[in-house]
Amino acid sequence: MILCFVRKPPFYPQSSPQVSINLRGKDLGGMAGFRGRGETDPIDYVENICENMHLFRKEDFLTGDQLLTEYNPEVIGDAVNHLIPQKANLILFSPVHMGKCPMKEKWFGTQYAVSDIDEFWSKLWDTDFPLNPDLHLPEENKYIATDFSVKKSTDLSTEYPHKILDTPQGCLWYKKDNKFIVPKAFICFHLVSPVIQFTAKNMVLFDTFVSVLTHNLAELAYEADVAQLEYKVVAKEHGLVVRVKGFDHKLPLLFQLIFDHIADFSFTPATFEMITDQLKKTYFNFLIKADTLAKKLQFLPLLHPCPVQFRVTDLPVNHFVCKVKSLHKGDANSIVTVYYQTGARSLKDYALMELLVMHMEEPCFDYLRTKQTLGAQLVRAQMVGVAAADLARLLLAVDSQLRGAQPPRRSQSRPAPTFDSAAMSPPLLANRRAGKS
Repeated sequence: MILCFVRKPPFYPQSSPQVSINLRGKDLGGMAGFRGRGETDPIDYVENICENMHLFRKEDFLTGDQLLTEYNPEVIGDAVNHLIPQKANLILFSPVHMGKCPMKEKWFGTQYAVSDIDEFWSKLWDTDFPLNPDLHLPEENKYIATDFSVKKSTDLSTEYPHKILDTPQGCLWYKKDNKFIVPKAFICFHLVSPVIQFTAKNMVLFDTFVSVLTHNLAELAYEADVAQLEYKVVAKEHGLVVRVKGFDHKLPLLFQLIFDHIADFSFTPATFEMITDQLKKTYFNFLIKADTLAKKLQFLPLLHPCPVQFRVTDLPVNHFVCKVKSLHKGDANSIVTVYYQTGARSLKDYALMELLVMHMEEPCFDYLRTKQTLGAQLVRAQMVGVAAADLARLLLAVDSQLRGAQPPRRSQSRPAPTFDSAAMSPPLLANRRAGKS
């Protein structure tokens, strides 16, 4: 790797850097600087302008660090000509240097060593040695937008998205930007499948699929990220959600790239092993936290098994208690979670529940956390479910640690509690099943 970078690359002539490189940077700077710039915190904005006052002329205070307005090949060529081995400092970090660093810096006592570059390498770098063919300038970025015009539409402005397509295969909603009027678009595609929640195995396989897909897209979508386009692939309770946003000129290219890889999905055994190992660690780290386990535990006190459907299950009117031992033997925390399900409510009732929770938060925090020194979390009233099956819920969680408690040990005379496998869902998808309690 060092051999590739210490020699001045041949694609930078002595005095005439490629114009296309400058134009590419100019396009990116224009997008990131103004057309693609989001809201900035006022103090950061003021600080940035103050710094620019020391670097640019008065007329460039606002744009000097963002827009490339002047192309000067002499200045660029002079900077490149200073990138030579004789002026290079190489910093090497490796455990193989243990015991070979006699010097120690005074602040943290970090050991280090300083030496001249070996004569063999210095002589080699002075010659016309062959470069690695894999080191080259990137191809033209096809995701960089060049058309920033705002499309004219004859459609009437609407406050909410309206359905423009309805077929047996799916529906499409559209909302026009009536406020900011910028050439940007946001696309959200939800691929729904009931197969995902049939079994716990299906849910884990779905997690694996999304993780592998994200891994496969990372390198290919890098150019889109450079061009200020964003994407996200998310595993949701009812299927796969794909979101892309950015300048609409080249946004369809990124959207097409994602679905091409979904349609032509593939992976190597090494990739599969790496992803599954990561998921195992994620699942373990998720469930080992007692507070997370208390919130995500699926306890279904129903007379009959609850079928997996895209709806919320109305629990029987009764009082149920579920006591579970933490999966972390060394965790002395105890958590009590109280769940109230109120049934289907109107928007007004939901708003009143929000007000109730806001009114309860401060006195609950004061009594439980300040006076009783307990951990408390009051979850706001939430609407769960879809369509006419909406059910409002209120959840209160209180956690505490026994004073002087030792890490619990499994009793030999008392059997450990057992649970039905259907009672717990995979940790990442624990909230996806119907019939929460």
